[in-house]
Amino acid sequence: MKNRYLTQRFDSFIDEYKDNGFVSLEKAIDFFKTYPFNEELKEVKKNEIENRFSKIAFQSENNQKLSIWIENNEGYFLYYENEKEFAQFFISRNFNENVEGLDVEYFLNLFFTNNVEEKLNLKKIKPNLKVKKQLINFSFEDTKKLNTLYSSIPWFIGSLIFLIYDYYKSKFGMVIYVHIMLSLFWLPSLLLYLSYWRINKNAIVKIDSFENIISYQKDGKRIIFNRNEIDKCIINEEESTSNRSNTKKFSYLHITLFNKEEIIITNFITEPHNIVNLLKLNYKVNDRYMAILPF
Repeated sequence: MKNRYLTQRFDSFIDEYKDNGFVSLEKAIDFFKTYPFNEELKEVKKNEIENRFSKIAFQSENNQKLSIWIENNEGYFLYYENEKEFAQFFISRNFNENVEGLDVEYFLNLFFTNNVEEKLNLKKIKPNLKVKKQLINFSFEDTKKLNTLYSSIPWFIGSLIFLIYDYYKSKFGMVIYVHIMLSLFWLPSLLLYLSYWRINKNAIVKIDSFENIISYQKDGKRIIFNRNEIDKCIINEEESTSNRSNTKKFSYLHITLFNKEEIIITNFITEPHNIVNLLKLNYKVNDRYMAILPF
Protein backbone atom coordinates (compact mmCIF):
# COMPACT_ATOMS: atom_id res chain seq x y z
CA MET A 1 0.00 0.00 0.00
CA LYS A 2 1.17 3.53 -0.76
CA ASN A 3 0.45 6.61 1.35
CA ARG A 4 1.32 10.25 0.97
CA TYR A 5 4.54 11.41 2.60
CA LEU A 6 4.19 14.80 4.31
CA THR A 7 6.82 16.94 6.02
CA GLN A 8 6.48 19.90 8.33
CA ARG A 9 9.43 22.03 9.40
CA PHE A 10 9.54 23.66 12.82
CA ASP A 11 8.82 27.10 11.33
CA SER A 12 5.84 25.92 9.27
CA PHE A 13 2.35 26.58 10.57
CA ILE A 14 0.86 23.75 12.57
CA ASP A 15 -1.68 22.98 9.83
CA GLU A 16 0.81 23.39 6.97
CA TYR A 17 2.53 20.35 5.45
CA LYS A 18 4.61 19.84 2.34
CA ASP A 19 3.21 17.05 0.17
CA ASN A 20 6.04 14.88 -1.16
CA GLY A 21 3.84 12.47 -3.09
CA PHE A 22 3.10 8.77 -2.60
CA VAL A 23 5.65 6.41 -1.05
CA SER A 24 5.88 2.70 -0.36
CA LEU A 25 6.59 1.21 3.08
CA GLU A 26 10.25 0.71 2.19
CA LYS A 27 10.61 4.35 1.12
CA ALA A 28 8.73 5.53 4.21
CA ILE A 29 11.14 3.71 6.51
CA ASP A 30 14.08 5.12 4.55
CA PHE A 31 12.72 8.68 4.80
CA PHE A 32 12.16 8.24 8.55
CA LYS A 33 15.73 6.99 9.11
CA THR A 34 17.31 9.83 7.12
CA TYR A 35 15.09 12.70 8.27
CA PRO A 36 17.21 15.29 10.19
CA PHE A 37 15.19 15.27 13.42
CA ASN A 38 18.14 16.25 15.61
CA GLU A 39 19.21 19.14 13.38
CA GLU A 40 15.64 20.45 13.27
CA LEU A 41 15.39 20.17 17.06
CA LYS A 42 18.49 22.35 17.41
CA GLU A 43 16.81 24.97 15.20
CA VAL A 44 13.69 24.83 17.38
CA LYS A 45 15.72 25.57 20.50
CA LYS A 46 17.71 28.27 18.72
CA ASN A 47 14.59 30.11 17.48
CA GLU A 48 12.63 29.58 20.73
CA ILE A 49 9.34 28.92 18.94
CA GLU A 50 6.75 27.66 21.42
CA ASN A 51 5.28 24.15 21.10
CA ARG A 52 6.54 23.59 17.56
CA PHE A 53 8.57 20.63 16.35
CA SER A 54 9.57 19.35 12.94
CA LYS A 55 7.38 16.41 11.87
CA ILE A 56 7.00 13.80 9.20
CA ALA A 57 3.62 12.22 8.50
CA PHE A 58 2.02 9.58 6.32
CA GLN A 59 -1.57 9.93 5.17
CA SER A 60 -3.87 7.40 3.52
CA GLU A 61 -6.61 8.05 0.99
CA ASN A 62 -9.12 7.54 3.84
CA ASN A 63 -7.59 10.45 5.81
CA GLN A 64 -5.83 8.18 8.29
CA LYS A 65 -2.65 9.86 9.39
CA LEU A 66 0.45 8.90 11.36
CA SER A 67 2.73 11.74 12.50
CA ILE A 68 6.24 11.35 13.97
CA TRP A 69 8.46 13.89 15.77
CA ILE A 70 10.95 14.32 18.61
CA GLU A 71 10.97 16.85 21.45
CA ASN A 72 14.25 15.70 22.97
CA ASN A 73 16.80 12.94 22.51
CA GLU A 74 14.91 10.41 24.64
CA GLY A 75 12.68 8.97 21.93
CA TYR A 76 9.93 9.50 19.34
CA PHE A 77 6.39 10.81 19.67
CA LEU A 78 3.76 9.28 17.38
CA TYR A 79 0.25 10.56 16.78
CA TYR A 80 -2.36 8.57 14.86
CA GLU A 81 -5.77 9.83 13.84
CA ASN A 82 -8.66 8.97 11.61
CA GLU A 83 -11.73 11.10 11.16
CA LYS A 84 -13.24 10.03 14.49
CA GLU A 85 -10.50 8.73 16.79
CA PHE A 86 -6.90 9.40 17.77
CA ALA A 87 -4.00 8.03 19.82
CA GLN A 88 -0.70 9.58 20.90
CA PHE A 89 2.14 7.52 22.27
CA PHE A 90 5.87 7.63 22.95
CA ILE A 91 8.60 5.20 21.93
CA SER A 92 11.57 5.49 24.24
CA ARG A 93 15.16 4.86 23.18
CA ASN A 94 15.82 3.58 26.69
CA PHE A 95 15.58 -0.24 26.73
CA ASN A 96 14.53 -0.23 30.39
CA GLU A 97 11.47 1.85 29.48
CA ASN A 98 10.81 0.03 26.20
CA VAL A 99 11.11 -3.57 27.32
CA GLU A 100 9.05 -4.87 24.38
CA GLY A 101 11.59 -3.41 21.97
CA LEU A 102 8.98 -1.57 19.93
CA ASP A 103 10.26 0.87 17.33
CA VAL A 104 8.87 3.35 14.80
CA GLU A 105 9.44 0.94 11.91
CA TYR A 106 7.04 -1.50 13.58
CA PHE A 107 4.22 1.04 13.65
CA LEU A 108 4.99 2.19 10.10
CA ASN A 109 4.54 -1.41 9.01
CA LEU A 110 1.22 -1.61 10.83
CA PHE A 111 0.07 1.68 9.31
CA PHE A 112 0.96 0.74 5.74
CA THR A 113 -0.75 -2.66 6.12
CA ASN A 114 -3.82 -0.98 7.65
CA ASN A 115 -3.46 -2.84 10.97
CA VAL A 116 -2.31 -0.06 13.25
CA GLU A 117 -5.68 0.55 14.94
CA GLU A 118 -5.68 -2.97 16.37
CA LYS A 119 -2.57 -2.11 18.43
CA LEU A 120 -3.64 1.29 19.72
CA ASN A 121 -5.87 2.50 22.51
CA LEU A 122 -7.97 4.89 20.44
CA LYS A 123 -9.92 7.77 21.94
CA LYS A 124 -12.83 9.65 20.47
CA ILE A 125 -12.06 13.06 19.00
CA LYS A 126 -14.24 15.49 20.89
CA PRO A 127 -15.82 18.30 18.85
CA ASN A 128 -14.23 20.98 21.04
CA LEU A 129 -10.73 19.64 20.30
CA LYS A 130 -10.97 21.08 16.81
CA VAL A 131 -11.38 24.82 16.43
CA LYS A 132 -14.07 25.53 13.88
CA LYS A 133 -12.97 27.87 11.16
CA GLN A 134 -15.16 30.94 11.35
CA LEU A 135 -15.28 34.72 11.57
CA ILE A 136 -14.65 35.92 15.12
CA ASN A 137 -14.68 39.46 16.51
CA PHE A 138 -12.85 40.70 19.59
CA SER A 139 -13.56 44.15 20.90
CA PHE A 140 -12.07 46.53 23.45
CA GLU A 141 -15.52 46.67 24.99
CA ASP A 142 -15.80 42.89 25.44
CA THR A 143 -13.29 42.23 28.21
CA LYS A 144 -13.55 42.91 31.92
CA LYS A 145 -10.58 45.23 32.15
CA LEU A 146 -11.18 46.43 35.70
CA ASN A 147 -10.39 42.99 37.15
CA THR A 148 -6.71 43.72 36.45
CA LEU A 149 -6.89 46.34 39.22
CA TYR A 150 -8.81 44.38 41.87
CA SER A 151 -5.75 43.14 43.74
CA SER A 152 -4.33 46.69 43.86
CA ILE A 153 -7.39 48.36 45.36
CA PRO A 154 -6.68 47.45 49.04
CA TRP A 155 -3.15 48.82 48.70
CA PHE A 156 -4.46 52.00 47.09
CA ILE A 157 -6.97 52.51 49.91
CA GLY A 158 -4.27 51.93 52.51
CA SER A 159 -1.96 54.38 50.77
CA LEU A 160 -4.76 56.94 50.57
CA ILE A 161 -5.47 56.61 54.29
CA PHE A 162 -1.84 57.28 55.15
CA LEU A 163 -1.78 60.22 52.74
CA ILE A 164 -4.85 61.80 54.37
CA TYR A 165 -3.43 61.14 57.82
CA ASP A 166 -0.16 62.74 56.78
CA TYR A 167 -1.98 65.75 55.37
CA TYR A 168 -4.00 66.47 58.52
CA LYS A 169 -1.31 65.62 61.06
CA SER A 170 1.49 67.28 59.10
CA LYS A 171 3.89 64.57 60.18
CA PHE A 172 6.26 63.71 57.43
CA GLY A 173 8.61 61.11 59.02
CA MET A 174 7.57 57.47 59.00
CA VAL A 175 4.08 58.08 57.55
CA ILE A 176 5.31 59.41 54.22
CA TYR A 177 7.67 56.45 53.88
CA VAL A 178 4.80 54.03 54.52
CA HIS A 179 2.76 55.87 51.89
CA ILE A 180 5.60 55.52 49.35
CA MET A 181 6.03 51.81 50.13
CA LEU A 182 2.31 51.13 49.74
CA SER A 183 2.23 52.97 46.41
CA LEU A 184 4.65 50.38 45.00
CA PHE A 185 1.85 47.82 45.32
CA TRP A 186 -0.75 49.77 43.32
CA LEU A 187 0.99 52.40 41.17
CA PRO A 188 2.62 49.94 38.66
CA SER A 189 -0.71 48.27 37.92
CA LEU A 190 -2.40 51.65 37.46
CA LEU A 191 0.31 52.77 35.00
CA LEU A 192 0.00 49.48 33.10
CA TYR A 193 -3.78 49.86 33.05
CA LEU A 194 -3.59 53.38 31.60
CA SER A 195 -1.02 52.39 28.95
CA TYR A 196 -3.03 49.33 27.87
CA TRP A 197 -6.17 51.46 27.78
CA ARG A 198 -4.49 54.10 25.62
CA ILE A 199 -3.03 51.75 23.03
CA ASN A 200 -6.13 49.59 22.43
CA LYS A 201 -9.01 51.96 23.29
CA ASN A 202 -11.95 51.39 20.90
CA ALA A 203 -9.96 48.81 18.90
CA ILE A 204 -11.63 45.86 17.15
CA VAL A 205 -9.88 42.68 16.07
CA LYS A 206 -11.50 40.41 13.48
CA ILE A 207 -10.23 36.90 12.80
CA ASP A 208 -10.99 34.91 9.65
CA SER A 209 -9.67 31.49 10.62
CA PHE A 210 -10.68 30.04 7.24
CA GLU A 211 -8.51 32.42 5.20
CA ASN A 212 -6.08 32.97 8.11
CA ILE A 213 -6.60 36.73 7.97
CA ILE A 214 -6.57 39.20 10.85
CA SER A 215 -7.98 42.72 10.82
CA TYR A 216 -7.04 45.36 13.40
CA GLN A 217 -9.15 48.52 13.42
CA LYS A 218 -8.69 51.57 15.66
CA ASP A 219 -9.76 55.23 15.32
CA GLY A 220 -10.81 54.79 11.69
CA LYS A 221 -7.56 53.09 10.62
CA ARG A 222 -7.62 49.44 9.61
CA ILE A 223 -4.74 47.02 9.08
CA ILE A 224 -5.56 43.75 7.31
CA PHE A 225 -2.96 41.04 6.86
CA ASN A 226 -2.54 37.32 6.30
CA ARG A 227 -0.57 35.20 8.74
CA ASN A 228 2.04 34.64 6.00
CA GLU A 229 2.84 38.36 6.23
CA ILE A 230 3.92 38.02 9.89
CA ASP A 231 7.64 38.23 10.52
CA LYS A 232 7.57 38.00 14.34
CA CYS A 233 4.85 37.07 16.79
CA ILE A 234 5.68 37.40 20.49
CA ILE A 235 3.49 36.99 23.57
CA ASN A 236 4.76 39.24 26.33
CA GLU A 237 3.69 38.28 29.83
CA GLU A 238 4.98 38.43 33.36
CA GLU A 239 7.28 35.55 34.25
CA SER A 240 5.44 32.52 35.65
CA THR A 241 7.51 32.55 38.84
CA SER A 242 6.35 36.05 39.73
CA ASN A 243 4.22 36.45 42.84
CA ARG A 244 3.13 40.04 42.03
CA SER A 245 -0.63 39.56 41.81
CA ASN A 246 -1.20 43.25 41.06
CA THR A 247 0.64 43.15 37.69
CA LYS A 248 0.50 39.49 36.64
CA LYS A 249 -2.83 39.80 34.80
CA PHE A 250 -1.35 42.07 32.12
CA SER A 251 -0.14 40.57 28.83
CA TYR A 252 -0.02 41.49 25.16
CA LEU A 253 0.71 40.15 21.70
CA HIS A 254 3.34 42.00 19.64
CA ILE A 255 3.13 41.32 15.90
CA THR A 256 5.72 42.60 13.44
CA LEU A 257 4.99 42.29 9.73
CA PHE A 258 7.60 41.85 7.01
CA ASN A 259 6.90 45.44 5.93
CA LYS A 260 8.02 46.51 9.47
CA GLU A 261 4.50 47.54 10.53
CA GLU A 262 3.77 46.66 14.16
CA ILE A 263 0.49 45.71 15.85
CA ILE A 264 -0.02 45.35 19.58
CA ILE A 265 -3.05 43.51 20.92
CA THR A 266 -3.36 43.60 24.70
CA ASN A 267 -5.49 41.35 26.86
CA PHE A 268 -7.86 44.33 27.16
CA ILE A 269 -9.16 43.07 23.81
CA THR A 270 -8.58 39.33 24.21
CA GLU A 271 -6.01 37.00 25.68
CA PRO A 272 -3.00 36.75 23.31
CA HIS A 273 -3.26 32.95 23.19
CA ASN A 274 -6.73 33.27 21.65
CA ILE A 275 -5.22 34.97 18.60
CA VAL A 276 -2.35 32.53 18.09
CA ASN A 277 -4.63 29.51 18.61
CA LEU A 278 -7.29 30.64 16.15
CA LEU A 279 -4.76 31.41 13.41
CA LYS A 280 -2.38 28.61 14.43
CA LEU A 281 0.49 31.09 14.50
CA ASN A 282 4.08 30.28 15.34
CA TYR A 283 5.01 32.41 18.31
CA LYS A 284 7.55 33.03 21.04
CA VAL A 285 6.85 33.80 24.68
CA ASN A 286 8.81 36.63 26.24
CA ASP A 287 8.79 36.25 30.03
CA ARG A 288 9.17 39.76 31.38
CA TYR A 289 9.69 41.15 34.84
CA MET A 290 6.56 43.14 34.02
CA ALA A 291 4.58 43.24 30.77
CA ILE A 292 5.33 46.90 29.99
CA LEU A 293 4.36 48.08 26.52
CA PRO A 294 7.14 49.21 24.16
CA PHE A 295 7.52 52.95 23.74
